[in-house]
Amino acid sequence: MINKQFYTSKWLIPIFVISVLIFTLLTVGVMHRTSFIQHIDVASLQLMTDYFGTPERGFEGSWFNTIMTFCATIGEVSSVMLLMVLLSVVIAVKSKRTALWSLIAVFTGSWMNFLIKQVVARSRPYNHLPQDHGFSYPSGHSNASTLICIVIIIMTVSYVTRLYAKWTIISLALLFWIGILSCRLYFHAHYVGDVLGGVALAVIWMMLFLAIYPLFYIRNKQ
Repeated sequence: MINKQFYTSKWLIPIFVISVLIFTLLTVGVMHRTSFIQHIDVASLQLMTDYFGTPERGFEGSWFNTIMTFCATIGEVSSVMLLMVLLSVVIAVKSKRTALWSLIAVFTGSWMNFLIKQVVARSRPYNHLPQDHGFSYPSGHSNASTLICIVIIIMTVSYVTRLYAKWTIISLALLFWIGILSCRLYFHAHYVGDVLGGVALAVIWMMLFLAIYPLFYIRNKQ
């Protein structure tokens, strides 16, 4: 089992409630095109466009563009799902039920994000790249990367014993997560509200799955 502090923590409910409030405010703001959300999204898009121009995805040019391209590629929902399958195999060495729990959490969380995206049906920024198709809110890259990053942190804290290895894995996971979120704004694939919405939804989903985690071990208790 994972560390008990994750599914019994007093912070579970507050984090869930705050994430729900943030996601609700963002979703209502996007769907009703409130001036506050519109102002933040347009201003941030203009800021990124003025500073970076209209960069193309590709492993050439500046080192920063190469890093952003790598993050955009590895952050694709399909890439994250494949990575999650491989990760679940590793987790299964320690606990098959925990591996199943993590796999279901990430796959269903990503699917929920996709369904909400179809309902909200927000168009992407005007200067997005052709390969970034589909609707914009909430961001699939941001959602999927947040889901798997949370899983990696939970599994690392629970199963990795060496402190140096533990902090190295967590630091790398957070670094890639920040890179994936950043690349969505760098390539103008999303507004900042889309990115925050994807993150908030992922946190909500993982808090729910942490709450029901003990149910995956209910037979053992009986």
